[in-house]
Amino acid sequence: MNDSSTPDRTTALSRTTAPARTTPGTPRHATRRRALRTLALAGVLSGMTLSALPPTAVAAPRTPETYTLTIRHLDRQGTATDAYRTHVTGISGPGASEEVTPHDASGTVTVRLPKGRYLLDSTVVGREEGSGTDWIVQPRLDLDRDTAVTVDARTTAPVDVRPQDPDARFLSRLGVVEVTHGGTTRSANVMAGPGLRVAHLGPDAEPGSVKEWFDTYWAGGTTDYALGYTFTSSRALTGLVRHPSPSSLAAVEVRRAAPDGDT
Repeated sequence: MNDSSTPDRTTALSRTTAPARTTPGTPRHATRRRALRTLALAGVLSGMTLSALPPTAVAAPRTPETYTLTIRHLDRQGTATDAYRTHVTGISGPGASEEVTPHDASGTVTVRLPKGRYLLDSTVVGREEGSGTDWIVQPRLDLDRDTAVTVDARTTAPVDVRPQDPDARFLSRLGVVEVTHGGTTRSANVMAGPGLRVAHLGPDAEPGSVKEWFDTYWAGGTTDYALGYTFTSSRALTGLVRHPSPSSLAAVEVRRAAPDGDT
């Protein structure tokens, strides 16, 4: 509106500009020129001030791409099972910090995750007493599209590591896998009884990026056994058989002080 009470910036500056003084002998048109120059300068300054303060653009946070991962679990009979525990751990890419343990009673579970490289490992347990445990490891899961994976216990092979000592009794077993990609290492592990079976799942990872080891402990009549084997490759293990002879093992003799009167 023409009668607005709020002046624009140029007008405000011109109103605060002191009028040029007229000295005797100064032509009136020179005084007018000085006043016009002052007003022009005020307008230029006003324009520079406004152009020097552009609006600041605030970038909205970018939402990472996500994809659907569907995992189907089958037991040793090829039947869908709910007796499983599956971990999906991010290694690199936008999903590097992700870690989920999805589960659904139907045996098929769906989860949505950011794009990236993941490590998947799953244990499937039989329903019968003493039926053993299956550990399936996929060291390279590249989630760059909607993906479906089948964890099938029928693909596993036994971990049969024992000493050649008929009196040795099984105590415990630990399996560990480490996967490195993009300078980051992630790991998974399993502790299981004598009926453990294992399998690799999915494509090969990069050469030397998968490290896996198994430690098995046995107690004999006069000797205890700690049997450990380490492997480095592009895949997880599918089965492991080792029956070391006594001559192939390092021997450690443990002595302790006996109470008085004993040997």
